[in-house]
Amino acid sequence: MSPIAGIGSVPELREARPVRARSQQGTTKTTENSDDVTFSPKALEASQAAKVVRAAEEAIKASAIRNERVEAAKKSIREGSYQVATVVEQVAARLTPYL
Repeated sequence: MSPIAGIGSVPELREARPVRARSQQGTTKTTENSDDVTFSPKALEASQAAKVVRAAEEAIKASAIRNERVEAAKKSIREGSYQVATVVEQVAARLTPYL
C-alpha cells in the first residue's frame, strides 16, 4: 500500500524549483584539506624510551633462557651425558645460514 500525500506523516509535495549553479550562488569558499600529525619532542622521547624498555625486557627473557640452558649443560657435563658431537652439529647448523 502506498501512502497518500498530505495524509499522515507524509508531507505534501511542493512544486519543483530550479537548481542554481554554484557560480550563481555567490562566492564559494574552498579550503584545502590536509591531514598531518605532529608529535611533541616529549612524545618522541617517550616512544624511544618505550622501545628501549621493550628491548631490555626481551634481552632479560633471552638471558633467562640461556641461563637455564647453561645450567642444563653443566649438569649433563657433570653426569657425563654431554654429547660434544651433537652440540657441534647443532651449532654448525645454526651458523650455516649466516655464512
